[in-house]
Amino acid sequence: MGSPRALRVTRRAQPPLGDERKAPTELPPRVGWLFRAFSGIARRELRKGFASTRILRGHEFPEVDEQRPLIVYLNHPSWWDPLVCIDQTRRVQPKRAAFGPIDADALRQYPLFRRLGFYGIERESRAGSRTFLEVSTRVCGQPGTVIWMTPEGEFRDSSLRPVQLTAGLDRLVNRLHARGLKPQLVPLALHYGFWNEKRPELFLAYGDVLECDSSGSASTGNDWLRAPLERLLDELIEASTARDQERLVPLQIGRRGMHPVYDAMRRLGGVFRGKRVSAGHEPVSRDDDPGLRAEN
Repeated sequence: MGSPRALRVTRRAQPPLGDERKAPTELPPRVGWLFRAFSGIARRELRKGFASTRILRGHEFPEVDEQRPLIVYLNHPSWWDPLVCIDQTRRVQPKRAAFGPIDADALRQYPLFRRLGFYGIERESRAGSRTFLEVSTRVCGQPGTVIWMTPEGEFRDSSLRPVQLTAGLDRLVNRLHARGLKPQLVPLALHYGFWNEKRPELFLAYGDVLECDSSGSASTGNDWLRAPLERLLDELIEASTARDQERLVPLQIGRRGMHPVYDAMRRLGGVFRGKRVSAGHEPVSRDDDPGLRAEN
């Protein structure tokens, strides 16, 4: 975990969504052992799918109050994003039970996610907005939980500006404040790109904790959420474009090489020449992290 970082922002209070129903009495279904098992699968899939997972130096997960609600919100550039969130839960908030809203159609396509803490939201409908507010409020009202969410609501390239956020997250924060809860919000920037290997690289960066104050108005709409995420994305993409390995620290080295048979032949040739052969285009730097290992 990183050092304490907090940014207090003043936001415009939004009127509550009309015709709200009573919140459900139970959390979305979540099977703890299944989540733990699937998080291992997610980590292996990320190793297989990416040459490396890298975090922007100085933008590790910030220190948060374990007794208060926690929401991590991120941009939504790829199909991989839910797997990244599952893997990051085990890395940065292993003691919290993770939940997340997901498009109802996607949940029907991947029904296993129902048992992993995901809850379906019907987009573009007032009923879907009510469900999101009710279920998310219930989750935040329980100690030891975290919500991971993509308020863009659809896949969008990480380079597009401005970042387009739906009103749901802002309304949720307003609702939580009305109930005496003080949520902590952490922005997470995700970006995917190719460097020197066959497979792409996964880049991520966390922002400062947003300590929200709904007593006044210093911004309009979602600006108080959008601006920190945009700044984070700009910094992350700049480091990625520069291929700055000093600023982008490896969290995990993934599978490298062309093909298992071809890579084995190259290694065998290296044995006869008395030379160690790397499967990747470039040697892997393990830095000083004893937990960092390469898979071929």
